[in-house]
Parts: sequence; structure tokens; C-alpha cells
Amino acid sequence: MKENEQIISWGGDIYGSPDMVVEILSRSTKKRDLTIKKDTYERNVVREYWIIDPYMKAISVYLLRDGKYFLDDEYILFDDKEFDKLTDEEKADVKHEVPVSILDGLKIPLNYIFKWGYK
Repeated sequence: MKENEQIISWGGDIYGSPDMVVEILSRSTKKRDLTIKKDTYERNVVREYWIIDPYMKAISVYLLRDGKYFLDDEYILFDDKEFDKLTDEEKADVKHEVPVSILDGLKIPLNYIFKWGYK
């Protein structure tokens, strides 16, 4: 957000809390990312927090309201085989883009986020 530009120095260092953090889970740091880091971001008023699980091709989006995170939504990139197994009702609920709440109107396609894939 425009009002937070001053937290970034000319050298690229950040002095203050960003509006959004995107955390990419790894098997070795998953527990820490989902507990300690999440609590730290919440305490420091990071308004939007994404947790990306590259192995599950899933994104959990947390938004800050009244000083606490709540799970706004979860997004999963299904491959064709997985998608075909869903019921028509489930297929209708599948979201193909993740909205960025701090940037009104911006939506990022899931297939762009998981473009390179993980095994």
C-alpha cells in the first residue's frame, strides 16, 4: 500500500511490517511457518498472509481482522485427473484465481503460481 512505502530503504531493507507476506512451506520448516511465523506476522499487523504448500498445490489465505487472523479461503490447483473425480457441485466451487485483498481487483491464477511444479 502507498502509505507503507516508507518502510523500505534505498538499500532494500524493510523497517516495519509489510502489508502482505507469502510463505512457501518446505517440509523442514512447515511447523515453524504455521505457528511461530504466523503468530509473529499477526502480532506485527501484517494484513494478509498466504501459506503456499507447493507439494499439495494449495494456498491458504489468512486476513487480519480485529488483530487476529482468520482463514479467508483455501485454493487448490487440481490436475485433470483429480478435477474429473469431483462432483459437479464440487467443480462449481473450485476457484482458479487467488484474489489479493490488499490490492483491490488483483487476482493471481493458480496455474501461474504453481507453474514449475514440485514432486
